[in-house]
Amino acid sequence: MTRFLLLCLFFIVKASVLGAEYQWSTPVEDVISKETGGHPRAFLWIPGDCKQVRAILIAPQNMEEVAIFENPSCRKTLAELGVAEIWITPPTSNHFRFDQGAAESLEKTLKALAGASGYREIEFAPLVPMGHSATASFPFDIAAWSPDRTLAAISVSGQWPYFREKTSSDPNGSPDWGTGPSTASRASPQRASMRSQATSYTAGTAASELRR
Repeated sequence: MTRFLLLCLFFIVKASVLGAEYQWSTPVEDVISKETGGHPRAFLWIPGDCKQVRAILIAPQNMEEVAIFENPSCRKTLAELGVAEIWITPPTSNHFRFDQGAAESLEKTLKALAGASGYREIEFAPLVPMGHSATASFPFDIAAWSPDRTLAAISVSGQWPYFREKTSSDPNGSPDWGTGPSTASRASPQRASMRSQATSYTAGTAASELRR
């Protein structure tokens, strides 16, 4: 029964990807999925008339993420705000383990998508991480890693904080939010120019700022 349900879920997600508009994609080269035995893939959607990406809604697939990303009302609003989407499937982990190479892997993925799409700002744009249920801590992990790049954190059907005490060697545990390294501290002109947009906002305030 479990195998049957997983197979059904696979075909549902596959059909969703085939029917959705994601203009570019790239493999997440540093990760091998336990589900597929291959590299997860990061799919990028940018609004059709977007001149410059102002922020990126990003999430690993768990359950509800793809439905939210492809919802017409959601995409219409994101288009008005100049916000792109990056959807990663299968998920690389329930947590964003910036203490175990996830930060470097994400930066490589963003750079690859920036090059493939021609939107160079993808590499440095503010992030709006999102996670659902088992991945509900993903957005908070991103915020802990790079608070000056995180525009907002969206936890769907989650809780605050969804933090399980685990040893640092446990891949299912949370990274240390208090002492984890932040690659955002490595200054760059592109990133510095966007920090004024990536301060501590609520989701509503973030949307208001992007509409300016």
